[in-house]
Amino acid sequence: MKQSLRSFFLLAAVVTSLTAFSQERYGLLTVTGQFFQTMNTAYLQTINNLNSTSYTNAGATEIAGLNYLHTWKGAVYVTNGEQARVDKYTVGSNGALTKSGTLVYPAGSTKDKLVTLLFVSETEAYTYAYGGLILYRFNPSTMKADGQIDLSSLRNTSFNTTTFTSMIKRDDLLYIGVAHFSGFTSVTGPNQAQLAIVNVKENNLVKSIVDQRTLTLGYGNSNVNAFIMDENNDIYVSSSPTYQNSGATKPTGVLRIKNGETEFDASYFFDLYTLMGNRANLGLNYYKNGKAYSTSLYKEKINPLDPFSGATDPIYRYWSIDLAAKTGKEISDLPFTKAYVSSWMQPIDGGKFILPIGVANSDAIWTLDPETNTASKRFSVIGQCFGVFPVSRGISGIFDNNNLSAAFSLYPNPANETLNLSSLPAESALIRVENIAGQLVAEYRTETAVKMLDISAINSGIYLVSILDAQHNILGSRRFIKL
Repeated sequence: MKQSLRSFFLLAAVVTSLTAFSQERYGLLTVTGQFFQTMNTAYLQTINNLNSTSYTNAGATEIAGLNYLHTWKGAVYVTNGEQARVDKYTVGSNGALTKSGTLVYPAGSTKDKLVTLLFVSETEAYTYAYGGLILYRFNPSTMKADGQIDLSSLRNTSFNTTTFTSMIKRDDLLYIGVAHFSGFTSVTGPNQAQLAIVNVKENNLVKSIVDQRTLTLGYGNSNVNAFIMDENNDIYVSSSPTYQNSGATKPTGVLRIKNGETEFDASYFFDLYTLMGNRANLGLNYYKNGKAYSTSLYKEKINPLDPFSGATDPIYRYWSIDLAAKTGKEISDLPFTKAYVSSWMQPIDGGKFILPIGVANSDAIWTLDPETNTASKRFSVIGQCFGVFPVSRGISGIFDNNNLSAAFSLYPNPANETLNLSSLPAESALIRVENIAGQLVAEYRTETAVKMLDISAINSGIYLVSILDAQHNILGSRRFIKL
């Protein structure tokens, strides 16, 4: 990064602190056994070298059962796939993991399990129990429960199961995918897209919206992202084959909810079936300027004699897509991957993505350069990878934008020389700037309603500007692109 960070804010700002981060460290979680059948033990560890040939489970922390990995503000969180429990681990300077908190919800039965987490700030995060219709709020710093919202009115008694899938927060509203289905290997569902919109400030369900152009939105695992927000704060969400009717004829695709709206945009639908030639795609990960990534299932690779083939065989391939032009192409540099790790992309320092690839005999960690769509295999792992995330990342999902709010205005965007901030909340005390890896670039006090930022001294790329109050609660965050 260029030197003159003190000139980043030339007008109406005073530098209060500047933090330099050490080499990126990653949380890695692998699981032994066969997915969907006999998951035995999870192995949790941190690594700081992407150029190693392989990593074993020697020295890793063993955790019983099927687990999923998440990171937030320098800590590692593990959701247990068999219980309604979240475990928090702090990371020492040498990478050592120390269990520092556990959150257990009275879900009512052992089948109620937590998988999806949505982090918003140091004091606000959300989760839900699979098969239950309670939205839980908790404090990720203290690991204390902080309320719940009963959404049981969304249950559709025509189907055995109603559950949530993925979610995203914009302003005070949570947008949550809703799935209804019966069966497992032969699924029946309502053949429509449905979102619940929840006001987390007032703790109530605002409304439920449906769209008949596609099927269930989201995926029941926050590692497989389905919601994104672009530079305009427009929400895009992809449908999933997971809860589709086995005989469904509707395509999977992408819907849009424009900034300031709470209805699907009737003028926009990106038909991924027509593009990819297959009804089943998973995930949506955002880069910039309308460029995103998804994966497509290749039916000819499914083993018709194995009911688990769709989840355990390498039958998915990554695609680069343009949300505005509604075009895309395969990423031939990446091999086919198994469903359980498809679309588990995470941004890392240097403007790249890190992602696991599951092939026939082993899983491996790869990196992808979104500017060229070229990929490199980094190292192999023992077992099946259920998460690889940058630990030092400050804002979870900067590319995905799934925790941003529009509490202030930021313009122009993209910007080259100057960036203006206006309509800052009255309680604003700090302005924080982070890069795409979530590393803190600078932190400034704010005392006026309008800020003019000189951004000529920073490198081109994606940055996040967050407004905080005196207690360091995030009041709003906006992403901008430096040309």
